[in-house]
Amino acid sequence: TWQALAQVRADAGNARHIWVFTSGGTITAIVQQLLALDPQQAFAINWNLVNTGVTKLLFSGERLSLSYLNSHGHLEQQHQAELITYR
Repeated sequence: TWQALAQVRADAGNARHIWVFTSGGTITAIVQQLLALDPQQAFAINWNLVNTGVTKLLFSGERLSLSYLNSHGHLEQQHQAELITYR
């Protein structure tokens, strides 16, 4: 996962924005490494990720940080609770 993320960054060149669409498991693995979480903490995060949640990572040189995790306001705006699912 970490090597794939590095490859995406390399392939993007000087692009300012990179969009990657992936599963919650991949997001969890990245967040686990960024925040130095133990497996139990990572597992808890994974089980609470919402479908179509948006996560933003910030790159500055070689530095990578988490801006936000699992934003799902786009689902809440629809005022239909059934759109928000976890599994």
